[in-house]
Amino acid sequence: MRWILTLCFLLTTTANAATLRGRVIDSTGAVLPGVSVEAKGRTTVTQADGTYEIALEDGKHDVVFRLVGFASTIKRAVDVTNDAQLDVALYLSMNTDVVVTAKRTFRNS
Repeated sequence: MRWILTLCFLLTTTANAATLRGRVIDSTGAVLPGVSVEAKGRTTVTQADGTYEIALEDGKHDVVFRLVGFASTIKRAVDVTNDAQLDVALYLSMNTDVVVTAKRTFRNS
């Protein structure tokens, strides 16, 4: 009897699992490896070919794509039912300024 309850529990919890897959490119169509993909507290990074895969629950999720030098992109309410595909293009950030702050302390003994 206990194993039947366990089996029923596993079937109901795995039935709500979904996978979001996709590819991230830049404005010229070149693939972008190393892009951070975040959704519902889970994070992954795009592979060398620009592809990613992240396991989520069925439903609608906000998905955030980030890479240094590019404007962050947020896709709101992406419907992830069973398996979903979401391809994204990132654009260079208009803010190209880099600020470096350094501090050095000398002691005279």
